[in-house]
Amino acid sequence: MIGILNVIFRHKEINYETAEILKCQWKVLNRILSLSDKTEFGKKYDLGSIDSIKEYQKRIPIMHYEDIAPFWNLEASGEKKVIFNSSPEYFVESSGTTGIKKLIPVTKYMLKSIQACKNRMLSVAMKKDKSYNFLSKKHLIICSRIETGKTSGGIPVGMISGLIARKKTPKFVQSLLIPSEETINCISLKEKFLRYKEEVVGHKFGTIAGIPASVVDLLTYLKDNLSEEEYAYCFDEVKILLTSGVNYRPYKNKLEELLGKNFSFIDSYVSSEGFYGGEAQENPDVFQFFPKSVFFEFIPIENYWSSDYNTRLLLSEIEVDQKYAIAVTTGNGTFSYILGDVIKVCSKKPLRFTIAGRTLLTLNLVAEKTSITQVENAITQFSEQKGVIIKEFFLAKNYESNKPSYCWYFEETDFFMNLDESSKIEICKALDKSLCEANPLYDYFLNEVQTMEASTIHIISSRGINNWFKRKNSDPIHKKLPRIILNKEAVNTIVKSDTILV
Repeated sequence: MIGILNVIFRHKEINYETAEILKCQWKVLNRILSLSDKTEFGKKYDLGSIDSIKEYQKRIPIMHYEDIAPFWNLEASGEKKVIFNSSPEYFVESSGTTGIKKLIPVTKYMLKSIQACKNRMLSVAMKKDKSYNFLSKKHLIICSRIETGKTSGGIPVGMISGLIARKKTPKFVQSLLIPSEETINCISLKEKFLRYKEEVVGHKFGTIAGIPASVVDLLTYLKDNLSEEEYAYCFDEVKILLTSGVNYRPYKNKLEELLGKNFSFIDSYVSSEGFYGGEAQENPDVFQFFPKSVFFEFIPIENYWSSDYNTRLLLSEIEVDQKYAIAVTTGNGTFSYILGDVIKVCSKKPLRFTIAGRTLLTLNLVAEKTSITQVENAITQFSEQKGVIIKEFFLAKNYESNKPSYCWYFEETDFFMNLDESSKIEICKALDKSLCEANPLYDYFLNEVQTMEASTIHIISSRGINNWFKRKNSDPIHKKLPRIILNKEAVNTIVKSDTILV
């Protein structure tokens, strides 16, 4: 059986030497261009006559959401052949964590590409754990609604996690997935969790997939509402936890508390715009690219920040230890589209990378430029060193201080709620120490020139976080709380109080 599965989900990584990767990437790009060559967009850039990557880069500029959204919006309203030869199957709502809630098209090509990338992730899982048998147990999928409505042009609207979980999935695989589509599409979080409880009982699970915070919330609910024997039967043989959306490491301690330590994390690099890569088999801390369905370009980050987009490198041209803004062409109406992520190349043979931050979103009070990645790394280190279970969290400016400083916001847990005043001060020192190690500029401004002062912490209620998601019209099971929040009004909306605890 394992041998059959290895054939079904086989994935041979491409050789990143210049000739082979160029051939692969041109084949992908040429196919994507053919999906839009007869449209208003295609005629504007004469896509049908492009015969090389070089010619493509000469004609198609680097694009941001604001550049491409007008074409998408016209398609959503029902107009034909604006940017797609054939109308998209769906539109998906992005989670909006970067500040702009986007409506993004999903085409047949993209759905097929997603399925191919899912197969590659299963291939990594089977190689990572030789005993992992995909067909022997059920798979718990924690995702947002598949459909949330329709566009003005009548095209279904949903969330990408629901589509990835259910659409274009082979029937023999769908029979192994829990929960049902009815449960996935349930609007009420309370009712959805109750339905999950009813559906999991009596099944043994080998895989769990979802955003880490959502996995923690659901498993905590199930552990509290099932008998000890029922919970153990369901989850004591979980082998693989497939994660995406946010870094799982800050949640690692809590997940191991809920599932034990006999499972493997496998992370994927995916967004509402596409599926770009996944965890490398040989090293869980780095990603590999999936270049057989996405065309990739890279702009040196210094060039990007100075709005110089002339240098657009290919997969074969990026260098170790360098950081790049990543642009993708995916077959869903994105052309040389800036994702907003910064990647850092770790090695070339094989080609591996990490997510090094965002192109725009940093907390920058005095030029310390603290990034999301640095915040996540600091929390991971703090959690591991102190043995602290972390739920949701974010970092913001301390609006109560006259001197530049940060405030850490943590979702309520027994640990944080039971801290005395001296312990709170020690926690703040430990958090600052971890962030100083993650961000040398913060260390400089906090400790050397003392332009900044020590951070504070504030405890927020789970209800406050869930209410914030509701106000954003987001499915609360799709929990992606921004790690950095720059807007004071947004902070106050979540906190519901201006009282600082330390």
